[in-house]
Amino acid sequence: MLEAMAAGVPVVATAVGGTPEVLDQGRAGYLVPPGQPEALALVMAQVLTDRAAAAERTQQARRFVGEEYSQAGMFRRFEALYEELL
Repeated sequence: MLEAMAAGVPVVATAVGGTPEVLDQGRAGYLVPPGQPEALALVMAQVLTDRAAAAERTQQARRFVGEEYSQAGMFRRFEALYEELL
């Protein structure tokens, strides 16, 4: 997902595991409840037809990946984790 987000590809995924965190709770991509293939198909069709909304989420995804998963962002996260553990 991170590579797709950084490349500007809209992401549609099920809300399982760490996916909601990676997609910034749906602001950086589209989240669909698990086990609902009809909802997944509907959102995929929406991405293909509403290009403006998809572009907006894609821009948010690029910003989010740049802030949270860049080298500097990862250093900040590790530092915060170490401080929390101490």
